[in-house]
Amino acid sequence: MLKRVDSDWLRDINRRRVLREVRKVRAVARVDIAEATGLSPATVTVVANELIERGLLEEAPAEAEGDRRRGRPRVLLRLAPGALRVAGVKLAEHRISVTIVDFSGETVGESETAVRTRSQPLDALVGLIEDNVRAAAKQARIRPRDLAGIGIALPGYVDAMTGTAWWSPVLAEPEVNLTRLLEGRFPCPVFADNDANIATLAELWFGLGQGVRNFTVVTVEHGVGMGMVLDGRIRRGARGLGAELGHMKVALDGAPCRCGQRGCLEAYVADYALLRRASPILPDIDLADPARRREGLAALTTLAHQGSAEANAIFREAAAMLGLGMANLVNIVDPGMIILSGTRFRNELLFSDIMAKTLKENSIPFGPPGPEIRTHVWGDLLWTRGAAALALEGLFDDTLFGLQSVRGEVQLTGA
Repeated sequence: MLKRVDSDWLRDINRRRVLREVRKVRAVARVDIAEATGLSPATVTVVANELIERGLLEEAPAEAEGDRRRGRPRVLLRLAPGALRVAGVKLAEHRISVTIVDFSGETVGESETAVRTRSQPLDALVGLIEDNVRAAAKQARIRPRDLAGIGIALPGYVDAMTGTAWWSPVLAEPEVNLTRLLEGRFPCPVFADNDANIATLAELWFGLGQGVRNFTVVTVEHGVGMGMVLDGRIRRGARGLGAELGHMKVALDGAPCRCGQRGCLEAYVADYALLRRASPILPDIDLADPARRREGLAALTTLAHQGSAEANAIFREAAAMLGLGMANLVNIVDPGMIILSGTRFRNELLFSDIMAKTLKENSIPFGPPGPEIRTHVWGDLLWTRGAAALALEGLFDDTLFGLQSVRGEVQLTGA
C-alpha cells in the first residue's frame, strides 16, 4: 500500500514538473522537457500523453527549423487554452479591476469599476468585486460558476496561505479574510496575495521573468513593494510577509511611513512621500485623493523638467534612497535580474543615473558583475493578470490532480 501511495505521489510530482516546464517555455518539445527536468524521455512521453487526455495539454503545430527540415519535424506541447479559466482581481485605492484568462494566460474578459475602496463597508466592497467578476465572465461568455479559481491582488500585509489581509490601505478594516468572503459567493477556490508578489507572478508567467530562475521585482506606486523568485518559485517567507523592501529601514527615526513606523524606504520614494516633501512648492495637493496625487506628481515632474531646484532635489533624494534600498537587496539576495515595474518607472527622474550610481557604490564590489536591471511598465494589466496567475499557481500547487487544496477543490475540464 505504501508503494502505491509513493507511486501516486511521484506521478503527481512528474505531472507538475512537465506542466511547469510547458508553462515557462509556452511551447516545447518532449525531448526538451526531458532535458530541462531530468526526467527520462519515456516518462515525459507517458506524462504528456496523460495530460493531453485530461485536456490540460495539446500538441502545437509541428516545428521545422534548421537541419530538422530534412528530417521529421518535432511536435511541440503547449497548455490547452480551454482547460480552465480563472479571474484576477486588483483592488486599488480608486478602482476594482478584473481580468479573466484562459489556461494559456490569454485574456478573455475584463471589467472595471471606479470606486474609493477604503470608504466602502466590507460587505459592499465584496459585492462590488462579485459584480465585476460576473461582468467579466459575461464578456468571456462563461458562467461565473465555470471559473476554476479567483486570485486577488491588494497592497499591504497579506498572508497568502490563509488569504488574510492583516492590514491594507484599500480596506477599511484590519484582518480581513477576503478569500473566505468570496468563496461564499463563488464555488471555486479563491487566493489572495500582496500586490508586489502578484506583480512578480505576472513577470514569472507572462513577462520578463519567463525562464529566469532567480529574479526580483520592485514596484513603486503609492507604496514600494518587492517580490522574489528563487529557483523558479516565488518566496514569501515563514509568515508570508517577507520581501517587504518598502519597509526596509534606511534612516533611524526618519520620515514617517504610512505603516506607522519611521525611516522606511517607502517614506522617501512612494508618491505620497514625494508630494509630502513638495508641500512648500505644491501646497494644495490632497494626499488622500488619488486623482489629486496623480495631478500633483505630474506637476512636480513638470517643475523638475523646468529647472526647479526644489523639485529636482526631491527626486534626487528619492533616487538615491531607492538605489540604497536596491543595493541592500542585491547584497542580501543576489538576484540574477531586478525588474523595475509600475507606472512610476516611466519617470526618468526616479529611475536615474543617481539611483544606478548609489546602487553600484553600495553593492558588494567583488565577484562577477551585478544583476541585470530592466524596466517593465505594464499599467493596470500587470496586477489583474498577476492575480490570475496567482489563481493558476494555486491550482497548480493545490488542486490540479484532485489533491486536497488548502481551501477547497476544483474539478478541471477533462480531469
